[in-house]
Amino acid sequence: MDAVVFDRPQLLYYLKNNNAEKFYISKAEYSKQGYGFAFPTNSELIFSVNRTLLELSENEQTERIINYYIKKDE
Repeated sequence: MDAVVFDRPQLLYYLKNNNAEKFYISKAEYSKQGYGFAFPTNSELIFSVNRTLLELSENEQTERIINYYIKKDE
């Protein structure tokens, strides 16, 4: 092994968009982490962003977006 890089989504995006035949990403996921958004206290955006994220999740749009950007074509 020559290197280990941690952030899986960015690596999958890179591999999808670059000819990186020498690279392999393990299917194993340890300590899966999520991402978040930070807003100032009492920001008017908090409710609308949370609601939109919930709607995207309920309509399975988040999975489609993820597949579009980082899943390899089968």
